[in-house]
Amino acid sequence: MRMLTSTLLIAAFWAAWPAAGRADDDVRFIRSLYREYLQRTPSPDEVLGWRDAMDQGMSRRDVRAGFLASDELYDLHERDRSRLIRALFKHLAGRAPRRGEVDIWLRHWRANFGEDRLKMVKAFQAAVHHGR
Repeated sequence: MRMLTSTLLIAAFWAAWPAAGRADDDVRFIRSLYREYLQRTPSPDEVLGWRDAMDQGMSRRDVRAGFLASDELYDLHERDRSRLIRALFKHLAGRAPRRGEVDIWLRHWRANFGEDRLKMVKAFQAAVHHGR
């Protein structure tokens, strides 16, 4: 009986190991977004909130979109759509926008997304992903 209990505990530990490793990776990912995008260290509660969302099925792509569409990031860019679009190019495309690209995205934003930054960010993500 003792051997069976030990075997079951070891099996349970190894079964949980990938999930624990994934959770650690998710925490590192979330913290990196705070540092890169919001230029600060997150509180434990902020990390926990995002990690819980990921545990419920939110993808890394959607978490990234949430950061890029956040009020906090928009405030860092002085609530200026042009500045936010330039930041999207930097963070998602890995480059500065080419001549005329900011104006194209501004027109696209006004015509299709109104005040919905999250939809705009997701459209930008899709365009960048499709272009790669």
